[in-house]
Amino acid sequence: MTSTQIYGVEETSELIEEEPEVDPAQEESSSSSPDAPPSYFAYGPIVNPMVRRRRGLHTLEEKPAILPEHRLTFSYGGVAEIIPQRGYEVHGILMKMESLEEWKKFQATDVGYNEMDRVQVIPYGSSTSLPAVTMTMKDFDQSKVDAPMEQLPTERYLKLIGHGFRFYNVDPDYIDDQIMSVPYTPARKPEDYETYGAISDRLPKLTFAKYQKLCQETSEIYFILHHKVLRLQSLDPSVRYDPNHPAVLWLKERAHGARDLAWVMHQTIVEPDLPLADSYEDLTPAHFAWAENDSLDFLRKNNLMAIQVFELVSGESNPKWRRRLAQFLPAGCASHRLLGSVVRSNDPRLRRSRGPSTSSELLQQEEEFRRLQSAAEDPDGHTDISTSSQ
Repeated sequence: MTSTQIYGVEETSELIEEEPEVDPAQEESSSSSPDAPPSYFAYGPIVNPMVRRRRGLHTLEEKPAILPEHRLTFSYGGVAEIIPQRGYEVHGILMKMESLEEWKKFQATDVGYNEMDRVQVIPYGSSTSLPAVTMTMKDFDQSKVDAPMEQLPTERYLKLIGHGFRFYNVDPDYIDDQIMSVPYTPARKPEDYETYGAISDRLPKLTFAKYQKLCQETSEIYFILHHKVLRLQSLDPSVRYDPNHPAVLWLKERAHGARDLAWVMHQTIVEPDLPLADSYEDLTPAHFAWAENDSLDFLRKNNLMAIQVFELVSGESNPKWRRRLAQFLPAGCASHRLLGSVVRSNDPRLRRSRGPSTSSELLQQEEEFRRLQSAAEDPDGHTDISTSSQ
C-alpha cells in the first residue's frame, strides 16, 4: 500500500456502513468479569510505553494486532483516526489496563474527542480474531478523508507512534508506509517557540482561589499556563467558537478551573526531548516554554486561540505556589513583589495605563475586567485586581 492510499486518492474505495451502536462492554461480557477492563486496540501515541508512563497508565498483555477492513488517516486535525473501509487494515497494539480504574482514567484523557467502538482484531501470528474496543473520533466526517489534509500531524506525534510500534515489533513496512511517510509539520526549535499575546501591557492580578471562583461563575473558558491566566476565543475574535467542538470540550474538562495546563500536557501529550518530570515541582522553564508553544499550535489547528487576561499571583493561603512562581518571575517586577501580599486597587504603582485603541474586541475585554472585579474581592475589602482609574 502506498502513502497516497492513506489519504483516499483512490476514488473507487468503498466505505463500510457503520454497525448499530452497541455497548462495547457487552462484547467481552462472556470472557471477562464486568469489573475487568476490556482489551483495547491502540493505534496512536498511546502505543508508546513512554507515553503510558507519563500518563500514569499500567498495561498488561501488550501484543501487535491487525484491525481488518479499516483505514488509518491523519486528515482530520492531524491526529490518528481510523474509519471502516474495505481493502485496508490498521496495525496497532492490543493491550489491557491493569484495572478498571486505570481504564476509566485513560478514557478521561481524551474526553471530548473519542467514543468507544467494538471491533474484532487479529493478533500477529494468529488466525483467530479477538473482541476489543477502540477509540474513534465523534461525528467524524468521512468525506474529509478523500480531501486534502486540513492539518498535518506534527513530527513529534508521528515519532511517538513509530517508536512505540518498533518497540513491539510491528511490521516495519507498515511503520514506514503508513506512519513515517506521512507529511508532517517539522518540530519548532526552542528558540523559535511562540507565546500567547496579552490584552494589555499591564494586566490585572488574580490569585488561584479567585481564578477558580471566576471559572465557576462564567460561561467563558479560562486556563492557566505558568503565571498566565488565559481566556479561550476563536481564531477570528469576531466569531464565537463552537462550545461543543472537541478541542473546546477537552480544555473545559482538563484545564478550565484546574491548576496548570503545562502539567496536563506533560502527562498526556509527551515531548520526548524534555526530561521526565514526576511532579509539577519538577517542571523547568523549558517545560513551560514547550507547553505554551505546543498548546498554541493545538488551538490554532482547531481555529481557536487564547489571550492572556490576568497574571496569576499567589496569596497567603498558597505558600507552595508563591514559592513556585517566585522562581520564574524576574526580581523586582510587580508580580514578584506582590507574592504573598494583597494588592490594593488604589496603589498608584500598579495602575494600568489604558492607551487609545480602535479595537472593539479590546474594549469589550476591558469591560470584562470591570465586570469581573467583584469576583476578586477579599473578605477584608481589598482586591487582587489592579485596574486603571476610569
